Amino acid sequence: AIAAAVSEMTAQYPLADIKVETSGALDGEWDSSRLSQVLSNLIGNAIQHGQKNMPVTVMAKGNDAEVMLSVHNAGPPIPPSLARTLFDPLSRGNEAAQEETQSSSLGLGLFIVKEIVHAHEGEIKILSTEEAGTTFVIRLPRAGHQIGHVTFGVTDDIREKISKMLG
Repeated sequence: AIAAAVSEMTAQYPLADIKVETSGALDGEWDSSRLSQVLSNLIGNAIQHGQKNMPVTVMAKGNDAEVMLSVHNAGPPIPPSLARTLFDPLSRGNEAAQEETQSSSLGLGLFIVKEIVHAHEGEIKILSTEEAGTTFVIRLPRAGHQIGHVTFGVTDDIREKISKMLG
């Protein structure tokens, strides 16, 4: 799922610097297409709203019980008042940032991200400060709804599914 999302975002934003760091076992029972969608959305947001000429970092760490995914970007923090509603449907974030990026977003992306994560019995949170930038952190239990066995990384079936989704 990580490789598919990074590949998709690299094609969409060829000048973006996307770094990937992984550690531990990264397999579990998840819907790979939906998790690729989650990561693509978060990476795309990080590129659009993060500080230009700074990398976006995607991290995946596995332990016995769960896999933790994070997407980080440098740049201005998300104001606490906005962070409280960021995952609500039709919430489009900072208007000034949208004008700068000329976003045509309907405000459903992060709502969908939250719903996919919750469908996998996971959780998502935002850490955002002036000093550290913004990080979206996802925790997914290794076994949940038994949707299908997925390993985060490069697999041909995930690339094929993403290619079909993108037409």
